[in-house]
Amino acid sequence: MLHSKMFTTAANYRKDYFQTAESDRPLVCFPHQPLPNQHKPQDGKQADLVSGMQVVQFCANNPSTLLEAAKYVENDCDAVDINLGCPQGIAKKGKYGAFLMEDWDRIHDMVLTLKEELKVPVWAKVRVFPDLARTLEYVKMIEAAGASAIAVHGRTREQRGNNPGSRPHPPPLRTLR
Repeated sequence: MLHSKMFTTAANYRKDYFQTAESDRPLVCFPHQPLPNQHKPQDGKQADLVSGMQVVQFCANNPSTLLEAAKYVENDCDAVDINLGCPQGIAKKGKYGAFLMEDWDRIHDMVLTLKEELKVPVWAKVRVFPDLARTLEYVKMIEAAGASAIAVHGRTREQRGNNPGSRPHPPPLRTLR
């Protein structure tokens, strides 16, 4: 994850944290598409591996700063992903990641700005709300704003680290499909 403000203001940050090479392009998986038998998930559902996609992920809280950062990379990537799921203290302090979950207007504006101004698709990574209906409304808002793909991290903002403890369990993710 790249910090959009630092990416736009510090050439050394861009140089140090963003390099590309043909051989480092990751695999991206989309559900519900045909897949060779050797890659079938255990639940029997199909998925389609799309190889060779370079996705750049930013954290941000300002649509114009995010756009400026994304413009630097749009010719070197296949999608720009907005990390709306980071639960760390630095995200809370900077008001980005999962700490934007209540600021739907700002999230909508960030996704829409990228959708309208970039040559590549916009993706988003989110965490769930404890309430399934609210989570569903949230991801639908992000989709309506223009996100082509949404990765749902199956834990709430409060569930962090390797041991989420006795916090409430997130809603069943199958419902979000």
